[in-house]
Amino acid sequence: MIKTAFAALSLSLLPLACVSASAQRLTIGYRTYQIVTFDVPGAVPGPSSPSAPRLSNLGTVVGYYADSSGHFLGWEKSLFGPVVTGLKDPHDNLGFTRAYGINDFGEIVGAYLNLSDGYHGFTLKNGVYTTYDLAGTTQTQLAGINNFSDLVGFTESLAPGTLGKEEAFLVQSGKVTTLFYMNDNTYGQGLNNLGEMVGIAVDAQNNSHSFYRSAQGAITPIVVPNAVSVTVDSINDLGEVAGQYLDNAGNMHGFLHNVHQSAYYTIDIPGAKQTFTGGLNDFGMISGHYLLPNGAAHAYILIPIL
Repeated sequence: MIKTAFAALSLSLLPLACVSASAQRLTIGYRTYQIVTFDVPGAVPGPSSPSAPRLSNLGTVVGYYADSSGHFLGWEKSLFGPVVTGLKDPHDNLGFTRAYGINDFGEIVGAYLNLSDGYHGFTLKNGVYTTYDLAGTTQTQLAGINNFSDLVGFTESLAPGTLGKEEAFLVQSGKVTTLFYMNDNTYGQGLNNLGEMVGIAVDAQNNSHSFYRSAQGAITPIVVPNAVSVTVDSINDLGEVAGQYLDNAGNMHGFLHNVHQSAYYTIDIPGAKQTFTGGLNDFGMISGHYLLPNGAAHAYILIPIL
């Protein structure tokens, strides 16, 4: 169940793909959302630009975009405030800085690329960038952070037997847990304040397979019915996850799912050719981006209505 600050939404009662729209509203079952769309200044539209992968409980969204020079930069937007663009780690000398996650204290995590030694994770707090590299590995990228400053992400293994493979990691109170899923390249995507984690593994056909890891370490697959590829991005404290899936026709749809229940729910922004859903907070707000048939791309936030 998703609980908002205003009312409760039981997603378990909704069938897959029961989405309808009216004007700038989107209805999923009996819950209606206000659709807030916006553009990221300087972003060149594309499937991953502007990307809006995460949002905090305060409604602050972070993401990244490609500019006209082909560089990736981070951006940040408060719920009703302007978009702040041009977030770039000072060690980035190749034009690749992506903001992937944010917690309720405004601490942002992501990754940058450096010519001399590749990818590094970073944290950004009060305007200060701090590099983060997981010990014993290389090519670290941070994907999520919770309110305890626990981290989730992915890195390149240097261990015998898995040398060069991407492995997911979780850092809680300084303790590091690494994992592979389906013996494929594995990417940690998000975590909540209860220590629950979500991630993906990418197979040889470049299709994503998503999983949920409980606070006790048990792993459960996240399998959207009739999907070819499933990418989960976020998990909130109620066990709700958000992401996107690819159908057999090659169309991308957002989805919601409760890891403690069985139903899945499709999200399609009205008029969109492709819908990507990335962020989900404890108050039912959802973030993502979508592509129109003419190639235009916009970011969105869905806000539950009383």
